[in-house]
Amino acid sequence: MKKHFIFLGTNGLIYYSWLFIILFMSIIFQQETSKNISLACIVLGSIFIISLIYTLLFSYIECKNQTYFLKLPYLKKKRVFKPEFINWYLGLSFYKVNVANSNYFIVIVEKRSNA
Repeated sequence: MKKHFIFLGTNGLIYYSWLFIILFMSIIFQQETSKNISLACIVLGSIFIISLIYTLLFSYIECKNQTYFLKLPYLKKKRVFKPEFINWYLGLSFYKVNVANSNYFIVIVEKRSNA
């Protein structure tokens, strides 16, 4: 079963900062042009949307036979890990994952049963 997530912490901050630089450059090119629609804005905006969709679809956790696999958008292979539950708040579960001596903090949207 795949669970898609958003990664937090320093790795997430760096990754999403580079991703949103593309969006801000698109907005800057649109504001600086004298035309209504800028070709550079459309190209960069499309790259941002494609990159964001790719990130959200290709970052997931998969559990097969009690073995957890982590797939990050910038890594080609899945990594084996053991999740460490941190907290649950308003339908968001926060986990800490240690993969190849790197700590990732991830948030997953999931329902929790009170039983």
